[in-house]
Amino acid sequence: MTPSRHGAIIGFGNVAANGHLPGWRERSDFDIVAVAEPDPQRRALAIELIPGVRTYADSAALLRQERLDFVDIASPPALHAPAIVAAAHAGLHVLCE
Repeated sequence: MTPSRHGAIIGFGNVAANGHLPGWRERSDFDIVAVAEPDPQRRALAIELIPGVRTYADSAALLRQERLDFVDIASPPALHAPAIVAAAHAGLHVLCE
């Protein structure tokens, strides 16, 4: 059996909560273990929807503190490039919407 891959969602708006997260939940080989989201209400929603998830106010802190295999970047488009570069420098696989 292949071990589960651990990932994080960067940006937890409606697309992430209602589109990306349900897709990840359909997969038994991937687990979302962390979320980076500046809005405290959206972080609270992530905690509600993903039991045991660790949340961060910014993606830099998430990338420093988590041991991940991949990130799912679902932040606003203007923030995609810096998040992609930071995740790539961290050696992670990147999915960007």
